[in-house]
Amino acid sequence: MLLQENENIKKILIIRLSSIGDIILTTELIRLIRKRFPDATIDFLIQKEYKELLRFNSRINNIIEYDKKLSLYEINDARNEYLKGEKYDLVVDLHNNVRTRHWRRGIYKNLVKVRKYRLEKLALVHINNSFNSMPHVTDRYYNVVSHLGIEKDNRGLEVWLEDENAYKAVENSTANKVIGIAPGAKHFTKMYPKEKIILLFEKLMVIYPNYKFKIFGIDEDKPLAEKFIKLNKTAVSDFCGELTLLETAKELDSCDVLISNDSGLMHLAAARKVPSLAIFGSTVPQFGFTPYGNRSEIVEIDLDCRPCTHIGRDKCPKGHFNCMNLIENDIILEKLERLLNGYG
Repeated sequence: MLLQENENIKKILIIRLSSIGDIILTTELIRLIRKRFPDATIDFLIQKEYKELLRFNSRINNIIEYDKKLSLYEINDARNEYLKGEKYDLVVDLHNNVRTRHWRRGIYKNLVKVRKYRLEKLALVHINNSFNSMPHVTDRYYNVVSHLGIEKDNRGLEVWLEDENAYKAVENSTANKVIGIAPGAKHFTKMYPKEKIILLFEKLMVIYPNYKFKIFGIDEDKPLAEKFIKLNKTAVSDFCGELTLLETAKELDSCDVLISNDSGLMHLAAARKVPSLAIFGSTVPQFGFTPYGNRSEIVEIDLDCRPCTHIGRDKCPKGHFNCMNLIENDIILEKLERLLNGYG
């Protein structure tokens, strides 16, 4: 159903169920929709484990959280309970899968939904790795509602903290310069090898002897963080498995740069206006998930077997993992220096 530009829009539901990066990438569109419809009620449907990312976003009226364990049949039964029988003037489905189709059934007057670019992703992986880039995810989201007179504002992403009345980048108030490192990722083929990142850290300590280092991640990343601490316990703060997403955002604010893989924390850094150095392995920037709206550098190596996936794999299908193993730490250090000097 196509929305007419002059139609009276008073109630809007935005749907994006998961995950960290994908939800952060919706925040530009939330802001733009609020600006276009300042008096509308805007609700957001999300899996409960990600609610924190939008918790203090004042542009949203209601966050509707649900348990992802609900089956499709249970969603049908629970729809009225979660959505309270609401009939929305506009539903904006930024996930557009079988689960969201069940959620949105019968609750809208008008529906717009994101294009998934499934064929283009398959072509990039299986046919031609020089395939033209897909639009950035933020542009895909924007294209869903661009016909409503909504204009981009070039303000990028935003994740709000509790003590912010309006979104702003927090100035670095620490006496020492700080480099953040997020060594993890959901999938093995998106992670820079542990042996290489330890060698990278050893070089960082030599090049930047007066810097502090903050290590971010989940419990599984803690053994690696402990190796960093053994190398220099006075310079390293280990936050792996210790912080909520918003607490991580607050700690990121004091970083001069974040070194990460293609992961959710890469997008969180962009939302907090922290320069980002992102290492790409089995995935490629052409999928449209690069750091957005902030200074960044990408490290990658051109191989015929890249990309082998658009989301990541548990192991290298070729057995050599050259997409990460052939990346030289000197290239990372060169790009890091650019970011620290205000470039990128």
